[in-house]
Formats: sequence, structure tokens, C-alpha cells
Amino acid sequence: MKSKLAPLILIIAIVISIFFIFRLYSERQSLISAVQQLNSDKDSLREENTALKRKISDYKSQNESLSSRLEEVTRTLNNLQAERDNFRGQVDSLQEENQNLRQQLSQLRSRISQVSLGTAKKKISTAGVSGAASDKYWQDVLRERAELKVKVKDLKKKVEGLLLKISKLKEEKSQVTVELSGLKKEKADWQSKLDFNNRTIDLLTKQLIRERERSRKVLEEFDSLRRDNINLRSSLNLANAQKEKLLARLKEIDDKKDILEEKVKNIEMILKQKSMELESLQDQLSSALSSAKSTSEEKSVELPPIVVSPEGSFVSSSASESTSQDWLSKSPSLEGKIIAVNQKDKFVIIDLGKDAGLKVGDRLEVKRAGKKIASLAVIETRKDISACDIIAGSNIKEGDQAIRVR
Repeated sequence: MKSKLAPLILIIAIVISIFFIFRLYSERQSLISAVQQLNSDKDSLREENTALKRKISDYKSQNESLSSRLEEVTRTLNNLQAERDNFRGQVDSLQEENQNLRQQLSQLRSRISQVSLGTAKKKISTAGVSGAASDKYWQDVLRERAELKVKVKDLKKKVEGLLLKISKLKEEKSQVTVELSGLKKEKADWQSKLDFNNRTIDLLTKQLIRERERSRKVLEEFDSLRRDNINLRSSLNLANAQKEKLLARLKEIDDKKDILEEKVKNIEMILKQKSMELESLQDQLSSALSSAKSTSEEKSVELPPIVVSPEGSFVSSSASESTSQDWLSKSPSLEGKIIAVNQKDKFVIIDLGKDAGLKVGDRLEVKRAGKKIASLAVIETRKDISACDIIAGSNIKEGDQAIRVR
């Protein structure tokens, strides 16, 4: 029974190992596909990372150009503001100068009026003065008046020039104001663009950090899958080694099975031969019985019935009765004889079977002249005979005594 269960257990173990090997192989294939997917994700993340870095560098260059442009605009604005302040100072100074000139003009006009009034008074008061002194006086008055008119004319020219300068400065001021407002607007636009670029850079930097974190996690997962793949490969190699061992064991069992089948064939051949020999013996026994019967009838001598003892000898009924009683008393020890020997395959055939109470696994001793020469183990039983493996000893011959060991 154990010999029949061993191949079944081995086959079940091989099937289980093949199942686990297939499962490991499928897991390995899934891990390989997952690693390939991770590699593609890694490449795409690297491309996205490179594109983000390129965008950040472009935005940084744009930001630097915007910063330089903003600084230039700020410098220009500061220069224009300084120029405007300078113009304001010039306008204030010109207005102050104009005010001074206007005051001087008013003073001159008052002076001229005073001179004219004084001249009239002098003319009245000096009516009786000589003509020569009067002419000299009038000449001085006219000269002073002419000088005052020239001064007034110069002052008017200066005032007109100042007014013209003031108008020009006002025009320049309006132009500078317009340009200054345009520059302020341009500065505000550049500042908004700069702020937008800074926000974009911050957003891209955060996105780059997230992508780097994601890439780090992907790399960690990739390393974990690679370690799992290595472990699965080692498990697969171990399973393959176990499979090879099981296949070798299965091959060994197949070889033993072939040997046992060959033994069974030989046993069947021997049983067939012994059956034929038994049939010939039965025929001889029948003929002997018939001749003995005819002889007893001729001699009219009543003989006890003849029976065949377990040893195959002829005994009388009384002897048979005593012999059967002795055999039954000795049956627990189950003594028999070797009827066939196969030294090549190391097994023998004995004349004890199922009817005698022999079963597979029983142990027997082979004795010759009361001396133990070998040990046997029952491997198969039939009705009247059994096949036994030689587990110890040698030089067994047909007719040797086989005794079951309790």
C-alpha cells in the first residue's frame, strides 16, 4: 500500500510545484510588464521635467530681460522726474525773474511819470531861467527818458523771451508729463508681466518639485519591484531546482516501477509454471488415487481415505486428522517452503497465501537445517502462494523453510 501511495504523493507534489512555478512565472511576467510601464512613465517624467526646466529657464531669461527693461524704464522715469523737477525750478526762477522784471517795469513807469511830473514842475518854476540852462536840462531829461524807454524796451523783450521760454517749458512739461504717464503705464505693464512671470515661475517650480517627488516615488517603486523580481527569480530558480529533484525522483520511481513490473511479470510466469506443475501433480495424484482405489477394490482391503497434507505428502484420514490438528496448532507461526527463487531480481515465491493468513508487509525468516540464512518481506499475496523480496541474506534454494516472524 505504501509503495502505491508514494508515486501518488510524488505526483501530487509535482503538480503543486508546477502550479507554484506557473504562478511565480505569471507574477514575474506581471512584474516585468509593471517595470516596463514604470520605465515608460519614468521616461515621460524625465521629458516633462526637461520641458519644465526649459520653460523655467525661458521664463527666467524673460524675467531677467523684463527686470533689465524695468530698471531701464525706472532710470528713464527717474531722469524724466529729475528733468521735470529741473524744469519746474527753471519755470519758478523764470516766473520769479518775470515778476522782478514786471516790478522793475512798474518802477520805471512810475519813475518816468515822476520825471515827467518833476519836469513840468521845473518848467513852471524855472520859467524865468535863461534859455541855455533850460536846453541843457531838457537835454538831460530827454536822454534819461530815452534811456528809460530803452530799458523798458529791453525789459519788455526780456519779459517776452521769458514768456516764450515759459510757454516752451510748459509745452516740454506737458510732453514730459505725457511721456512720464506713458512710462508709468509701461512700468505698470512691465511690473504686471514681471509679477505674472514670477507667479508662473513659482507655479512651475512647485510643479517641478511635485514631479521630482513623483519621480522619486516611481524610482522607489521601481527599486522595490526590482527587489521583488530578484526574489521571484531566486524563488523560481529554487522551484526549478525542486522541480528537477522531483523529476529525478519521479524518474527513479518510474525505474523502480519498471523493475517491479518486471518482477511481477517474472512472478506471474513462475506462478503460471507452478500452476502447471500443480496441475500435473494433481493429475498424478488423481491417477495415483484411482490406481490405489482399484488396488484396494481388488484386494478388498478397506483403507482409510487419503488426503493431501500441506506439505504435499499423502496421509491417511487418521493421520490427516492428527496432522491438520498439528498444523492448526502451529498456524500462528505460518511455516512454509520456498517453491521458486529469482536471484537476479532478489525475490522468491513461497507456498503460503491469503488462505494461510499471510498478508503484505509480513516478515519471514528462511532457515536451512534449523539455521537462519535470510530474511524476507511479503510484497504480494495470492490464494495459496505469495511473492517476497529478499531483504537480507543470500544463497536461498527451493525447499528451504520459510517461517513468519511475529
